[in-house]
Amino acid sequence: MQLFLKLFGRWVQWAYACFDRVVINGYLWFFMREENIVFFFREVCGVPKITREIFLKRSQDYQRWVEAYAGHQLIPLKWAPPEVRKEDLVRPTLLRRQRRGEYGVYYILKSMEQGSTYRIAHLRYATADPNYSMVRRHRGRFTYYYFYILDEVAGPMVLRIGSFLPFAATAYISMDIISLSGNFVETA
Repeated sequence: MQLFLKLFGRWVQWAYACFDRVVINGYLWFFMREENIVFFFREVCGVPKITREIFLKRSQDYQRWVEAYAGHQLIPLKWAPPEVRKEDLVRPTLLRRQRRGEYGVYYILKSMEQGSTYRIAHLRYATADPNYSMVRRHRGRFTYYYFYILDEVAGPMVLRIGSFLPFAATAYISMDIISLSGNFVETA
């Protein structure tokens, strides 16, 4: 807790005596509105008609990048088994990394979860623009990637990123492992 306050104290606007993690939700603000999605694909990517396949291709490109990154860095990339806690699955690798003093991404888990994304709405009537598409916010199930990271200063953390637009991110900074002198000690 003291390390957290030392690192981030000037941004803390409240105080709480006992918590086990800090959760930070992040997003690409531009992709939070339907009209910005249309602008991005039409004006930036040069796609005249936005379709479900265009959304799917963007997601597949990201998934291929994660697969390639894991392969090049020799990082385990697995589906999270439903009956096992994710933290328990990665703990042996974390402990090995801590002993060796190796920092960075050490594990990537995939999980199918529900989240906010976009879909192409079907038009009831024809329009003058043959490329017109209605993009609508939608809740759906898709793959989330959990990047398990060991940082030299902040310690172990997890970065969770959705594989579909708007690629929402959540960072979990653990408070149950404390780093005061470079040694990591479990407190619970």
